[in-house]
Amino acid sequence: MITMFQIATTTPPSPICRGRVAPWTRTIDYDREGIGGYLYQYQIANRDKDILVRNLDGEYACEFNGFGLVVNPQSEDVIRIFRELYEREINGRGFDGLRLDHPAISYCFSGDTIWHGCEHCPCPDPAVPGNYSPLRLYRTLRDIKKSDQIFTSEDPCTYPWISDWACNYPHYRPFTDMDEVADISEDYAFTLIILRHYVPENKISSDEFVKWLNNEPISHGRTRYRMWRNWNLFDFAPINFFLNDPRYFPTVTLLCTIPGVPKVTQWEIIEEPPEELLDTLGIKEIKFPVEDRRAHWKKVLSIRNNNDALKYGSIRNIWKSGDETYAYLREYGEERVIVVINFLNREATSTLDLSFLENETVLYDMLNNKTFRVADSCNFTISIPAYGSRILFLKGNKPAVYIKKPTDGYLYILDRKVMPTIFGNTIILGRITIEADASDEEGIEKVEFYINGNIRFTDYSEPFSWLWDEFAVGKHVIKVVAYDNKENKAEDKINVIIFNLGGKK
Repeated sequence: MITMFQIATTTPPSPICRGRVAPWTRTIDYDREGIGGYLYQYQIANRDKDILVRNLDGEYACEFNGFGLVVNPQSEDVIRIFRELYEREINGRGFDGLRLDHPAISYCFSGDTIWHGCEHCPCPDPAVPGNYSPLRLYRTLRDIKKSDQIFTSEDPCTYPWISDWACNYPHYRPFTDMDEVADISEDYAFTLIILRHYVPENKISSDEFVKWLNNEPISHGRTRYRMWRNWNLFDFAPINFFLNDPRYFPTVTLLCTIPGVPKVTQWEIIEEPPEELLDTLGIKEIKFPVEDRRAHWKKVLSIRNNNDALKYGSIRNIWKSGDETYAYLREYGEERVIVVINFLNREATSTLDLSFLENETVLYDMLNNKTFRVADSCNFTISIPAYGSRILFLKGNKPAVYIKKPTDGYLYILDRKVMPTIFGNTIILGRITIEADASDEEGIEKVEFYINGNIRFTDYSEPFSWLWDEFAVGKHVIKVVAYDNKENKAEDKINVIIFNLGGKK
């Protein structure tokens, strides 16, 4: 488990800023009492310090998106505060890194035009002219971070409001200056626009999508998170999508098989959204329960984690003709993986260009446990189920395996799943049957079960399982290793907390 500390160079949204924000901004009153947060309180108590930026009227300037007052991250006072915070809280408490929340600059000057998609307006609360970029602060924090810590950012761009990029395809950010300081960033250009409005609707072709990914502006050798979410996760559309829209499943497959790092949120795989929220949004049913969503994520991630081509490889389009699907090749060294994804509500039949393969090559669909023979590599025709996907490997690649039971984030009592845990830990009381799902085109020879790196059992036939009923208390690691008939292997593991006082010693 990785634990991250989050900081933002802003103050809580406050009634102070009502009437001094852009017209499309929703009123957010996190700070109804006007307390203002630590930086605001520090400024009020230390009038001589340089913490908050003032507007042309001499008052503290407001961020035009409603996120509070403008902080000056260039000042020595602010840098000192954040350095002390980093040393005390992050290094002192052993956090694995820092999430840079809201790095996008939300101040503006007299004469500026502020863009929000295709809307725009004059600067509503002009700040005193100056340089208030947060990059100097972030560089300072990188200088004191430990070598094994990482920085993630909510945005790759510090000033996305500078142009109408969100209004016009390909919707690339005007620049990606946060790549200098953040190891990995979220990017709403992909998440909110390309993934939301283009891909599931087949509004761009497979070739156009792959070109978008290959031309995506990323600098300093960084990468991007790939996720399904909305800026406001409490809206109807994003929640109903993963609860009731079958296109969610091919979306997950796509997120896990394109360049970048897949990211998933709590309500997608840990627990259902609260009933009160569902009632408020008018969502009356859940077609795809959390167990189904979690199982799909786990299976696709297991395939990804055991194949470097899906983690580090290049990507190129291989769709040629037929029904509109997304078909691409991921390649890393000698390893090749072919992915075909269907967002249509019917079975799709597409012709792919696999001219890099020899005729009669055998491909194995690790996602669906099916084998295909390539008769004509230049015109390989394949069918994909409605809202389905295929992840195809050359014969002889690693098998796929994942732990079906226990499930991440659940409490088990005497081998029975009871309920999700509050903090996402997997807790086991008493004995438990460990179940593994393994597949390979050559067949599975055996599955080994390990506890803390020590082998406990080997199963040679399906269903692959083992009853763990030993004296065990505290944190343990369950690992399964699957071998195919050619001795290729793959593994999956899960961290658990177990209390079994009655098992064998």
